[in-house]
Amino acid sequence: MRVSHPRERPTAREMRVLRAVEDGCSLKVAAERLGIPVSQVSHILSSLYTRLKIKDLSTSYHTRKDRRRMAVSICKREGWWDIVPEEEFLTTWEGGHALIVEYGDCEFYGRCQCGKKFGMVTPDRFTDGCFSGKWERHVMRDL
Repeated sequence: MRVSHPRERPTAREMRVLRAVEDGCSLKVAAERLGIPVSQVSHILSSLYTRLKIKDLSTSYHTRKDRRRMAVSICKREGWWDIVPEEEFLTTWEGGHALIVEYGDCEFYGRCQCGKKFGMVTPDRFTDGCFSGKWERHVMRDL
């Protein structure tokens, strides 16, 4: 008896990247459209394929395009394609751009969930708004 494991629904970020590469453009073009590094587009697509349980058959160009077509086909069949992530929710954890403040070795580090760093402050200079201005500029300009 074969057990079928259900596919996980893609995140809003993964769907944005998949929509950007749907027309068969290169990862570089998709990265420029989205305003993110090419390596991040590649990583997001890889995690999407894992989430949708699409196996890596080969590294050839045509197979990569086939994997994209399969991902689009699965998302359309499952009804996920029509669900457009709202731009206002990109600043949440699910949207991929949450503000993260970490306490390191006696200092606070600020960064976006996507990896953009906002610097470091010592505890005597830390305030509620020390990273929020840079994060808001990043979210408003870069996305």
